Formats: sequence, structure tokens, C-alpha cells
Amino acid sequence: MRALLQRLSGLDDVAESAVQIIELFDKLAQEQFGLEGLVRSAALFSECAVGVAGADGTVIVRVASDGRALEPLQPRSATAHTVNGGGEVWLEREGPAHALDALVLERFAAAVAVTRKRKRPARHSSADRVELLIQRTASEDDRLLAIERFGLVPASPIRLLAVGPAD
Repeated sequence: MRALLQRLSGLDDVAESAVQIIELFDKLAQEQFGLEGLVRSAALFSECAVGVAGADGTVIVRVASDGRALEPLQPRSATAHTVNGGGEVWLEREGPAHALDALVLERFAAAVAVTRKRKRPARHSSADRVELLIQRTASEDDRLLAIERFGLVPASPIRLLAVGPAD
């Protein structure tokens, strides 16, 4: 497959860009980025705002072209692609679509599907449980499990203090 992609990239600039898109999103899926990192990378690469919605239509992550988090709202206008397993991804490009936006959306959707399906390792360490509590994309079930493993009552208020790693 790699050899075929290399030969295709030699045909012209559009083919070369298509190969770069495929390689980028395949690498992002393989590197086991979390959903937020994947969306941020897609936004930086696409140079436009992008987002992901779950199967129920709720916006999970939405990121500006510079990588900063945006309000998790459905955009007024965007080009979307369905994610295998439910939900969708989109590009919020101002002006006309770019020639390879359809390919970007297809590969972005595939990477999101892989990221969601990835079996999460058992979360046993305190650091992992804290990460689940503060991560925006963590599911409610994962958060409740983390709370229970800390021995806390889900309805009780808690305070977290995040400190950088020790040198």
C-alpha cells in the first residue's frame, strides 16, 4: 500500500496532497491520540474550524483553526461526513471548499471511528482516574466509575488541584 501511495504522489500536486492527507489521518489514528488531540490536529491541518458530534447529535469537541477549543455548538454552515458507528465530523470552512475537503472529511471520520473503538486500558492509577474526571470528552459512565474508585459519592461536591510533574 505504501509503495502504491508513493507512486500516486508522483503524478501531480493534488495526488501528492491526497497521499499526505491519508498518511496524516492514518498516523493520528495509529498514534492513539485522544479525541480532542485528533480534532485539534484536524483543525490545524485543515486550517479551519472542525468538530465532532456523537450519535445523538450532541457536539463532543469543536476546535478553531488555531487549535483552541470552541463553544460546543453545531455550526450554522459546515460540510459534514458521517462517522461509522454514529455521529459526524465537519469542516467549518469560510469561502469555497478546497479540492480535497471531501477526502479530509472521509479520513477524519475514519480516524474518529478508530479512536472511539479503541479499547481503553483499565483505569487503575490515581492519575488516570483524575484524568477521567477532568477530561471534557470522557463519558459520564467513565467519570462515575472514576468517582467510585476514589470512594466518593457522585452527588458530593469535590475540588481538584492540578499540579505539574515533579522535576
